[in-house]
Amino acid sequence: MTATGSAAAVEQRGLLALAIQRPVGVTMIVLALLVFGFVGYGKLPVTLLPELSYPTVTIRTEYPGASPEDIEDRISEPIREAVSVLGSVAKVTSISRSGQSDVIVEFGWGTPMSNAVGDIREKLDRAFLPPGVPVPLILRYDPSLDPIMTLGLGGPLDLMDLRYWAEEEVEPDLRLDDVAAVKVKGGDEKEILIALDPTKLSALGLDIRQIASQLQAENLNSSAGSLDEGETEYLVRALNEFRSLDDVRGLIVARRNNANIRLGEVATVRPSAKDKEVLARVNGKPAVLIEIYKSADANLVALARQLRHRIFGTEEQRQFVADEEKTTGAKPGPPTASGGVDQADVQGKAAENKTAKQKAEKHGDGAKERRARAKRAAMHDFIANRLPKGMQVALLTNPARYIENSIQEVLESAAVGGLLAIVVLFLFLRRAGPTLLISLSIPLSLVVTFAPLMLTDVSLNVMSLGGLALGVGMLVDTSIVVLESITRCREEGDSLISAAFRGVREVSGAVIASTLTTIAVFLPIVFVEGIAGQLFRDQALAVVFSLIVALLVSLFLLPMLASRGRTHATLAQRGPIEAYVYALRRQPRRRRLAGMQRSIARSINTLLAWLIRGLVRAKNAAGSTLGSLLQWPARAFNAVYEPIERAYPNLLSMALRARALVLLVVVAAGALAVMRAKNLGSEVLPEVHQGEFTTLIFLDRTVKVEKTDRIVKPLEQAIRALPQVNRTFVSAGIARDELRSSEEGKHSARIYVVLETGGDMVTKETSARSRIRQLLETVPAVQAYRFETPTLFSINTPVSVEVLCHNLFNLRRAAALVEARMREVPQLSDVQSTLGRGNTEVVVRFDREKLTQVGLQIGTAASRLAAYVKGEVPTRFPEREKKIDMRVRLDPTEMEGVTELRAVDISESGSTTPIPLFSVASLVLLEGPSEVRRLGSRRGAEVRGTVNGLDLASAQTSVEAALAGITLPPGVELRLGGQKVEMDRSKASMLQALLLAVFLIYVVMAAQFESLVQPLVIIFTVPLAVIGVVFALDFLSIPVSVVVFLGGIMLAGIVVNNAIVLIDRMNQERAKNKSARQAIIDGAAVRLRPVLMTTATTVLGLLPLTGWVSLRFFGSSGEGVELRAPMAITVISGLLFSTLLTLVVIPVVYSFVVREHTVAAEAATPEGTPS
Repeated sequence: MTATGSAAAVEQRGLLALAIQRPVGVTMIVLALLVFGFVGYGKLPVTLLPELSYPTVTIRTEYPGASPEDIEDRISEPIREAVSVLGSVAKVTSISRSGQSDVIVEFGWGTPMSNAVGDIREKLDRAFLPPGVPVPLILRYDPSLDPIMTLGLGGPLDLMDLRYWAEEEVEPDLRLDDVAAVKVKGGDEKEILIALDPTKLSALGLDIRQIASQLQAENLNSSAGSLDEGETEYLVRALNEFRSLDDVRGLIVARRNNANIRLGEVATVRPSAKDKEVLARVNGKPAVLIEIYKSADANLVALARQLRHRIFGTEEQRQFVADEEKTTGAKPGPPTASGGVDQADVQGKAAENKTAKQKAEKHGDGAKERRARAKRAAMHDFIANRLPKGMQVALLTNPARYIENSIQEVLESAAVGGLLAIVVLFLFLRRAGPTLLISLSIPLSLVVTFAPLMLTDVSLNVMSLGGLALGVGMLVDTSIVVLESITRCREEGDSLISAAFRGVREVSGAVIASTLTTIAVFLPIVFVEGIAGQLFRDQALAVVFSLIVALLVSLFLLPMLASRGRTHATLAQRGPIEAYVYALRRQPRRRRLAGMQRSIARSINTLLAWLIRGLVRAKNAAGSTLGSLLQWPARAFNAVYEPIERAYPNLLSMALRARALVLLVVVAAGALAVMRAKNLGSEVLPEVHQGEFTTLIFLDRTVKVEKTDRIVKPLEQAIRALPQVNRTFVSAGIARDELRSSEEGKHSARIYVVLETGGDMVTKETSARSRIRQLLETVPAVQAYRFETPTLFSINTPVSVEVLCHNLFNLRRAAALVEARMREVPQLSDVQSTLGRGNTEVVVRFDREKLTQVGLQIGTAASRLAAYVKGEVPTRFPEREKKIDMRVRLDPTEMEGVTELRAVDISESGSTTPIPLFSVASLVLLEGPSEVRRLGSRRGAEVRGTVNGLDLASAQTSVEAALAGITLPPGVELRLGGQKVEMDRSKASMLQALLLAVFLIYVVMAAQFESLVQPLVIIFTVPLAVIGVVFALDFLSIPVSVVVFLGGIMLAGIVVNNAIVLIDRMNQERAKNKSARQAIIDGAAVRLRPVLMTTATTVLGLLPLTGWVSLRFFGSSGEGVELRAPMAITVISGLLFSTLLTLVVIPVVYSFVVREHTVAAEAATPEGTPS
C-alpha cells in the first residue's frame, strides 16, 4: 500500500492536491477570510428581527367636525375607489370615524413600496374631495415605528412646568442623528386663553371672528423688504408682536360712542392649559411621558445605548458625579426653593456659568485648568444630572433590553451547542488531536460567515444568529467524514500526503452532495409567501453561508493540516498548530532569501518559532487537560458504544433476513403518526412573551379624560401591588393623531405593566392577566377591557369574525349577536366588536327660512357656531424662544351644557339685535355610529378575541361551532378573518416549499449517483423523520406553525445526509466485487461511527436552542426561546428517529433495488473530485 500511495502522490492533480501541496497559501487565504469575517461582524447592525417591510399603506385624512357617515360618503369612498384600481392591491379597508378617515391599502408581498406610494399619490391627486379638506397623509405601517424608548419625567413641579421641562430641556438633547421623532405626552400644554363674555359681546354687537382677525392683524412680525443707503443694504422688518399679556388686554377691538373698546373689557386674558387629551402617571404619580422613535435605517441597539448614555450618563460619568457629591456633600446642579424649582434662577445660573467660563478663557487661564473645567463639564453633561433636585427621569420601556437578552441567549446557545458537539467528538474519537482538528471548523465557519452576511445586508438578529446556532452541530459533519476517511487510509498504510489526498478524494463527492442537499432545501424559501418568507430569509442565508464555508474547510484546510507531520507520525499525534509549523518548515529552498534579508528572515523565524512553541505547549496542555477531564466519561461512553458497534452487523443481518417485517413496522409507525397528526393544533407564529403587556380599559363614551384618570388611578395602584409586577405607568386618554381604533378616546386608558425579569415568563403573564381580570370585573365603570402584547411580526388579531352588511342598523344587531356567541366560547377572552357605541351628538338643524328672514346664510351661521364652541387660534404669543397658541373662545364657564349652547348669539358684527341659536335652528341629541368600516367595497364590522389555552386552529373551530345556527338579520354575511387567512396562506406556501425541497434533494442526488433509483431510497428517510416529528409535537403539545414548517424543511436536507454516506459506502463495497448482502453489512458497519457522530453533534448543537439546556452562570434569560424552540425540537426529534430507523431501514430498502449481476454498473459514486 505504501508504494501505491507513493505512486498516487505523484499523480495528485486538481484543487484538492493543490491545497495539500500549498500549505502556506491555504493558511494565508484562511487568515484573510478570518479578517474579512471580523470586519463584517463589526459592521453588522444588531436588531431583534429582520427588516420587515409590511406591504400596507394607510391614507389618513382629517375633516374636523364631520360625522362618521359624512366622512365615509365624502372622503373614504372617493379615496377607496381611486386606489382600488392599482395593481398588486390585495385588499382595501376604510375606517371612517368622527373627523378622521383611514383607508388601509394592503399590497401583495414583494411589492416595491416606494413605487406603490407614488402610485397612490397620483391617484389621490385625481380624487375629488370636499373644499377645505387638508392633503391626505400617506403612512407606511412599520413595526419599527413603535417607540424604541419611553421615559417618564416626574417631580415636585406642576404639570405645566413638567411639560415645559420635557419640551424645552429634555427633548432637544434627545434628538440624536438616528432619532426620527420625540413625542411628549401628558402634562399641561400651555396656551393663552382669551375667554370672551357672551353678554358683553351681545350688548356691544361684537363678533368673535372679528376679534380673532384683529388679534392676528395686530400681532405683527413681517418683512417689509430692503433699503439701500449708499453701499449698505438694510432689511426692513415690521415688528409689533405682543410682548406681554397686558399688551393683549389693551388691544382695541372696536369703538362705540367715541370710546375705545379694549379686549380686556370684554374678555379675560390668562395663561391656561389646553384641553387635555392625555393624563399620564408613573407608579401612581403624575408625570410626563416622552416617547422616542428611531429612523428606519438606524441600529436600534446602538441607538438605545447612545440614548441611555445621553440620559443617565456613562458609568464613568456617574462615578465622577458620585465621587464629587461625596466630596462636596451635595448634588451639583440648579438650586431649589421650598422643594420647587425657580426656572428663572435655573436659567440665570446657567447663563452665569457660561459667562464665567468665557471670562476665564478670555483672561488666559492655564491650559491645565481649562482641561479640568472641560472634563468636569463633560462629566456632568447628561440629562439626569442637569435636572433640578426632586425631578427624576425614569426609563419605562426599552425594547433594546429584550433584543440584547435575546441575542445573548442565542449566542449562549451556540456556544453551549459547540461545546457539546466537541465533547461528543472526543467521546467517539477518544483522542484530543483529531477532536481539536475537527472542532476547528466551528469557529472558522462562524467567523468567515459574517463577511457574506454583511454583503447581503443581513443584520445580527434572533433569526440570523439562530441560523448560525442551528448550524453549529452541522458544521463538523463534513469534517468528520473527511477525517474518518483520511484516518482509514492512513491505517491502510498510505503516507500522510497520500492518505490526505485519497481520503478526501473518496468522500468528496458524498460530502459535496450532502452539503448541497442541505443547501438546496433553503432555495424554496424564496417561494414562501407572507410574513414567513420575510422573517426567515436571514436564517436561511446564515445557514447556507456557514455550511458552504464548513464544506470548504473540510475539503481544503483539514486535509492540508492532516498531511503535515513527520513520516512516522500518526494523525492522533498531530494537531493543527504542529501541522502549521511543519508546513512552514517544508517550504522549498529556492524561496529562501540571501544576505541581509536572510539575517532578518532568520530573526523573524526565531521569534515565530518561540511563539509557536508556546502555542504548541498550550495546545498539548489543552489536549491533555481535555483528555483528563473526559477520561471517565469517555470510558463510560465506550462501555456503551462498543457493544452497539459489535452488535450492529448482527442486527442488520437479522433485518435483511426479515425485510418484510421491518417494512411492516415502519408502515405501522407511519399509520399511527397519521392518526396522531390530526390532533396537532396549528398557529401562524408562536406568541413571544417579553414580560410586558398593556391593559386597555374602556369607560362610557361621555366620560372626560379627568374622570378617566380618577377611575384608573386606584386600578393602577392595585395592579402595581400584584406579585411579580415590577412597575406600571398609565396613560389616560389618547392623542387624536395616535388613535388606533374607534374604541379609544378620552374615555379609554392604557395601563402598561412590566413584570419582574427571570423565571417562567409565560406563567407570570398568565397569572398577572388573570388577577387583573378579577380586579377589572369588580369596577362597574369599566365597560370593556382587553390586553395587548408588544407584537413583533403579525398585524392581524388571532381570532376575528367579519360581519358584512350595508344597513348600519342590521350590522350593529348582527355584530352584537356574534359578540355574544363568541363570549360563550370559554377559550376566548377580550372579545370586542369594532362597532361599539357611538358618540352622543348634538345635531343642529338650521331652518333656512328663518335664516333668510334674519339675513344669515347657513355657512356663516355654522362657522360662527364652531368659533363659539371650540374657539379659534388666530395667532401665537412669543414667550422666550417658543410660540404659544392664543385661543379665542367663549368663557368655558358660560358654555357648560346644551342650554347655554341654545342661547348662543350668532348675529353678525355690529348688529344690535341678538339672534340666539334656538331661534333659527333645532337641537337634537342623537347617538351616531362610532365608526363606519368598509371591508373591500362592503360595510362591515369585526368581532375580535384572543385565545387562551388553545391553538389557533382549535379556536377557529370552536368559533365556527359557536356561530353555527345563529339567526342573523337579513343581508348579513359572516366570514372568518384574523390570522386564519395568513395561516392558510402560510400553510399552503410552506407545504409547497417542502415538496419543492424534497424534489431538489432528489435532483442533486440523482446527479451525484447517476441513478434514478438510489435517490428514491435516500428520500425514504424524509417520511421516517416526519414520523418522529409528529410523535414529538404530539407528546409536547406543540402546534404546527411556520416555525415548525421551517424546521421540517431544514430537516429534509439534514436527514438524507446519513443515507447518502451509507449508500455511498455500500456502492464502494460493491465495487470491490462483494455480494450485495455483504456489501450492505460492511458498508453500514464502516459508516456507523460517522453517522452516529454527525447525528449526535447536530442534536447536541441544537439542544440549547430548545431552552432545556442552559448555562445559568452565563446570565441566561430565556427570552426569544418561543421562536427557536419549535424549530429545534422539530429537527432534533426528526433526526433522532430518522437516524435510528435509517441504520436499519435504508439498508433493507437498498437491498430491494440492487441487483447482484450488475455490481460494477451499480457502483455509480464518482471517484473524482471537482478539480
